[in-house]
Amino acid sequence: MPFRHLISMTLLTGLSMLSACTPSQDTSSGTSTGKTTAPPNAGVPATATVGDPPQSDRSQEVELTVADLAQLSEIIKSHAGKVVVVDVWSTSCAPCMREFPHLVALSKNTESDKLACISLNVDYIGLKSKPPESYLGKVQEFLQQQQADQVTNLLSAATDEAVLSEFQLVSIPAILIYSVDGNLKHALTDANTGEDGLSYEGDVIPMVTALLAAQ
Repeated sequence: MPFRHLISMTLLTGLSMLSACTPSQDTSSGTSTGKTTAPPNAGVPATATVGDPPQSDRSQEVELTVADLAQLSEIIKSHAGKVVVVDVWSTSCAPCMREFPHLVALSKNTESDKLACISLNVDYIGLKSKPPESYLGKVQEFLQQQQADQVTNLLSAATDEAVLSEFQLVSIPAILIYSVDGNLKHALTDANTGEDGLSYEGDVIPMVTALLAAQ
């Protein structure tokens, strides 16, 4: 599908804009230290997916892998020659989940030899009683609902605070955009985007389009 068609598909009325979430919180334990609380489907409208989403029984099995920051770096490097979009999100961040369907749309509607989409979940907050693997079921359930089978789905083995520190991010949702030479071109959060907050429509799509056009 031509990329310009993807852009037109994303210009939907009623698109929900983002408000920032900051670390850290474990919603299953009820212990909060600042991040917005939401169950897995909170803030995700039934029509949130860009375009007409396929029915759930038509989706492929979604793979989810626990990965540390070094592994994330290697995965990004493996996509040399492509624009890479990394969506940093959490199931306790409702704005993250409102925008997540647009990452899925990018993965499904852009030629795979030009763009790679990576989902980096940061539910893990460092509790000894809850290692990264303990979040796999909850995160995979959401990813399966979103039919994210064409996204590289990672659950961070580094804590949410470590991820934000690594990329000098102040909050999530956050979108990292890499150019074809593997350099980080944009690290987007609410803090450095428009008044309405970070969105795929207003921020990510135009930047990705420009990088693809430059190839």
